[in-house]
Amino acid sequence: EAQYNLGILYEKQGKYELAATAYRTVYKDLKIAAENLGNMYRRIGRVNEAVEIFQFLKGKYPKDVKVMVALASLYRQSKKYDNGIELCRDALQEDPRTIDAYRTMAMIYYDMKKYELARLSVAQGLKIDPLETGLRHILGMVLMKLKDMPSALAQFKKVVEMRPDYLPARMNIGAIALHY
Repeated sequence: EAQYNLGILYEKQGKYELAATAYRTVYKDLKIAAENLGNMYRRIGRVNEAVEIFQFLKGKYPKDVKVMVALASLYRQSKKYDNGIELCRDALQEDPRTIDAYRTMAMIYYDMKKYELARLSVAQGLKIDPLETGLRHILGMVLMKLKDMPSALAQFKKVVEMRPDYLPARMNIGAIALHY
């Protein structure tokens, strides 16, 4: 565990290579070290290394929905959309209440320009948590792409009501106001 703690310290100092070295000495035996290493790689833009770490975690913890969704999100970043969708579905089979899986799946479909499927994924997630601001924001983005500006605006306003500090929703309200 000393190497894990050292990895945290180096990461907080922005010494990412030293942090990676420390995490890598223990990540195969310490799940949290592997998660930290993968998440650090994601944050610093080293997506391929993050994918490698989360693939390792998926192999070691095949039923862990958080690992599945994290890997699906990385596949989205890598434009491996089919792999991401498959992992989201697997996560939802394990736990149908996994909001992050619905959110990630919706964003993958959004990136693929499959807006109706994105909307369906959001709707499924909102059945579980109608107050989930991330899903509502995605719904607003999808509705904008579908040219339903009044409904998109309503979603963004609802997000801002729930989370006044949610800047992306405020920016989308402004964008709609400028164009319509």
